[in-house]
Amino acid sequence: MMRFTIKEKVQGKKCANAADIYRTMRGLSKADQESFWAFGFSFYRKERCEIFRECISLGGMHWVFTDNKILFRRLLIAGADSWIALHNHPNEWCHPSEKDKEHAGILERVSNLLQLHFLDYMIVAGEKYYSFHENGLLNDQKCLL
Repeated sequence: MMRFTIKEKVQGKKCANAADIYRTMRGLSKADQESFWAFGFSFYRKERCEIFRECISLGGMHWVFTDNKILFRRLLIAGADSWIALHNHPNEWCHPSEKDKEHAGILERVSNLLQLHFLDYMIVAGEKYYSFHENGLLNDQKCLL
């Protein structure tokens, strides 16, 4: 079976906050199409360390479709116990659309069922980022980065 993947090597780097993730992925702000990425984390020596980073799907100029079955299968196979979703807006509009909010809600509910801590849903656009966690849009606010 052939799989489409864009994976990045990760070295168990400690995750501190959304700004750190943005610094890693700000290059997406220059892309001419949307993409959806997942970052998986696991606790190692009492610190949350990145173990997985993958582009789950590529979209068009104004949308990206994400097959949640593929997304969660990849997170579970990687052994993640927590994760962050990130996608870009090529039009440089950094605020979430209603579809973004709806998708984040679905991802949060499924994560809870699978006992995965959904840490954040982020949007990268232009020279900015938007974090659902930092803006209080996730229900499980006790999972701090």
